[in-house]
Amino acid sequence: MFGFFKDRKLEKYAIEIYGVIAPQIELAKQFGKWPNVSTLGDELIDNDYLLAYLNGYINVVLKLRYKLENHQDCGKTTCKVLEFIEPTFSKSEKLYRYMDNLKDKSGSSKFTKGSEDSFMTCLVMLDMKEQDQFKNNKIYKEAFKYFEDGEFERDQLIAQRLGIPNSAQFSNTPKRFIVAHRIFEKTFGLELTKQFKFKNPII
Repeated sequence: MFGFFKDRKLEKYAIEIYGVIAPQIELAKQFGKWPNVSTLGDELIDNDYLLAYLNGYINVVLKLRYKLENHQDCGKTTCKVLEFIEPTFSKSEKLYRYMDNLKDKSGSSKFTKGSEDSFMTCLVMLDMKEQDQFKNNKIYKEAFKYFEDGEFERDQLIAQRLGIPNSAQFSNTPKRFIVAHRIFEKTFGLELTKQFKFKNPII
């Protein structure tokens, strides 16, 4: 019985995590391009930056927001998020590829940048004082300006007209979440447009 409730809790975490990244992923699915012999998931985890950002974002949120320390529980939740991105991640060979890529690509400059950007996003979202280390970061400063100048409201209307999933839920969202989401769009979202060769109307 305890295991059942624990698994339900982990699935809830996975749903909430995917809910944040879903709008950008769904745009890539709808408008993106990738080789016929591959899948969106394959291309995503073969990109050093996207792989590092995704892995970093999931891990930081699990540990700092949900206080999840158990490695097995973190692994289960990560697998569920990946399955939301693409059902093929339920296959063991796809997960092994994900883990192998994390090990093989961890030394690249793009991987390092992806990790740093995901960390910045999470610190802003969780409103932690450590975010001050990014105060001179161009994307960090632009994201706060984006909120304060009211550009967010315009882009929200565009997103809703496009039918982007979860776009309507930001109506009454606290500032820190909107700013963090803008950072997400200008980092992970921007790299998605480059990887999958499509234009995002709100970036």
